Amino acid sequence: MDDFIYSWLCKHYDTTRDQITYLMKNELATSFFLIWPTFEQICFKGFMRKSDIANFVSQIEGYVDFELIDDVVKHSYNRYQDARLFNNLKHNDNYATSEAVLGKSYDTLTENEKLEFLMYVIYRYRNNIFHGNKGIQSWVSYSNEIKICIKTMTQLIDMVEGSSL
Repeated sequence: MDDFIYSWLCKHYDTTRDQITYLMKNELATSFFLIWPTFEQICFKGFMRKSDIANFVSQIEGYVDFELIDDVVKHSYNRYQDARLFNNLKHNDNYATSEAVLGKSYDTLTENEKLEFLMYVIYRYRNNIFHGNKGIQSWVSYSNEIKICIKTMTQLIDMVEGSSL
């Protein structure tokens, strides 16, 4: 990669060349960076806002194959029962639906509540990656969660593309 690009990335991310090299070689991080814009374009007409989540979930109601995503929803639901992890995820952001979901028994959640919660988790990972102040090395420490985001985004892209939405 060009020295100018490395220098710019190091300055922009306030990190070292080794960290940028590490990130560029990390297929998981690269995959997230490549899939996110497609997800945002196809599912949110170009830009995802927290306020768009409920509307998106309503629009795709009936198109979602919950057998494909229930395992990742349940994983995220169980993970964020830990208040410390949930507070770290939301980073001073509030979304009443996510907090309400975590206050209910998993078995009583509607499919829309599950999907809305998962969409919020993906939204927060995106914000934490793109806007957070964590070092690049910390991004890959969340590999399992990022894989969940990627899996869900790709499945939702495929569902939306295969629908009449």
